[in-house]
Amino acid sequence: MNAARSAAMQGSRSFLAGQAARGAIGTGARFAAGGLSKGGRMLVGDLAAPNAKWHLGARLVPDAIGGTVAGFVTPGTWDQKLATGITTAALPAAAGLGAARLGSIGKAVGPLSTKRQLLSDALDLGASLGTDFTVAPMASDSIARGLDKIRGGLGESGWEKMSREQQALLEQQILQAYGLIPGARLPYTGMA
Repeated sequence: MNAARSAAMQGSRSFLAGQAARGAIGTGARFAAGGLSKGGRMLVGDLAAPNAKWHLGARLVPDAIGGTVAGFVTPGTWDQKLATGITTAALPAAAGLGAARLGSIGKAVGPLSTKRQLLSDALDLGASLGTDFTVAPMASDSIARGLDKIRGGLGESGWEKMSREQQALLEQQILQAYGLIPGARLPYTGMA
């Protein structure tokens, strides 16, 4: 009887612990979703305003194009290319949208609203380009190094790996050309 009661108590404790964990996760998820929603509204603004979606698209499309190009031209594995593309698109987009919101704080009507829109666009462009040339390359290189290390590599970015391989190939070709590798002398072709 005691063993049955102990098992029942243990079962009810684990049930209550599971309920508490689900409640904590649910509360945390609701809290995180609310924060993300507020953060998204802070960056994007009111999408119900006239031309708001057009302005948002005009601000995000150049960053997306830059990220796509960076992902395609980066040497390395597909995951390094994907990480580079996402990083190079997302960081400048977020910085640009955040800076653009600084230019549009407050209510403005008439000619002042046009000046605020121009200021907002200029701040977006400046922050996007600044992030694109400073923070995004460092972040994408760090992510690429981490991905290479996870795969068992030396922890190099795609550019570093390509440079190392080309340097070794060039050294091999020079040693072969001067006959410094036994039995690897290139044949004489009669052309000087």
